[in-house]
Amino acid sequence: MTCWLIEDGIGETRAVRLVDGHIAETRISRDEDGPQPGLITPARYVGPNGRMAQMTLPDGTAVLMADRPKGISEGATILVEITRAAIPERHRVKHARARTAPDGTTPRAAPTILDQISATGLPVQILRAHEADALEQAGWSELLDEARTGVIPFTGGALEMDVTAAMTLLDVDGDLTPTALALAGAQAVASALSRHQIGGNIGIDFPTLPDRAARQSVAQLLAYQVPQPHESTAINGFGFAQIIRPRTGPSLLERIRYAPIASAAIALLRRAERAMGTGPIHLSGHPDVMDWLSARPALLDMLRQQTEHPAVIQPVALQTAHRPSPVCRKPVVQQYRPFCSRGCRDRDLLGWFDESNRIPGRPAADEGDGISSEHTDQD
Repeated sequence: MTCWLIEDGIGETRAVRLVDGHIAETRISRDEDGPQPGLITPARYVGPNGRMAQMTLPDGTAVLMADRPKGISEGATILVEITRAAIPERHRVKHARARTAPDGTTPRAAPTILDQISATGLPVQILRAHEADALEQAGWSELLDEARTGVIPFTGGALEMDVTAAMTLLDVDGDLTPTALALAGAQAVASALSRHQIGGNIGIDFPTLPDRAARQSVAQLLAYQVPQPHESTAINGFGFAQIIRPRTGPSLLERIRYAPIASAAIALLRRAERAMGTGPIHLSGHPDVMDWLSARPALLDMLRQQTEHPAVIQPVALQTAHRPSPVCRKPVVQQYRPFCSRGCRDRDLLGWFDESNRIPGRPAADEGDGISSEHTDQD
């Protein structure tokens, strides 16, 4: 059976397509993602930005266009359509992309995830925080763990995922014979692209295959398994192939790798929505995560309205004096205190995200989850 589950959470809407009870496809939209594909809005031409044209939306958001209308002057306003949301990267955020809106169109809001999924005709189930956690039962935590670690095991091998500024890289490795491993890896790749919302330029490193016939069989399987539309190259003699898929926003991998603070905070809010008991909900975690939440009182107010309990922020104190970085043991750099680098800091944040970093105290729910301690279960 195939159906969609949609959860309109605090700060994030998440949807998964289930096939026989397992997550086959994911779509995520966060409140702070900025303009979304399908939005048609006025935009003011600012000037050239490399080979692109930079436009400014009414709310001040900068977007880039490749098809700047001929003869347009700086300061002129035209109607544009957003084609791709902003993409987080290691040291920057790529601006959203736009194009000139088709003739005869008028301003309109971007379609929501519910709008997009309703158009597929598949059954849709709306999830509520007070109900059984169907998303978790389908493997939500395991999906997030795949994105965090970049490793997806499959029978006989594993797929390793990484993100660069140029492309998403997927490496197929394992103990099977090269052809058998590549065939199994091709299916794992196709699954990962949909499960992690991966689009754009994708590089796949298969094991070196023995002959042209083996490369063709793997390429044919890959082309069949990867959802359309996409373009792909042949697998070269070293086992490398490329796929280009439509890209309308960041992948789950990019969200967790390049926005670890927001990802950890939203994951904590999701658990807090499901906390049972009386008294305030105490949110504890990394100071950067707590700062992110403190700067967004509207999210905490939504949590209060949904749970009917106030939320209390409790940063975990990081002891730094005369100590090396707690992640790599290298000397602390003042800019990234108490860590040595941004990379070290992000690794620590990901530990809070997947709960490998924990704080002492009595949890409110069945597991320790950074939501405690006075908020306790009723008899």
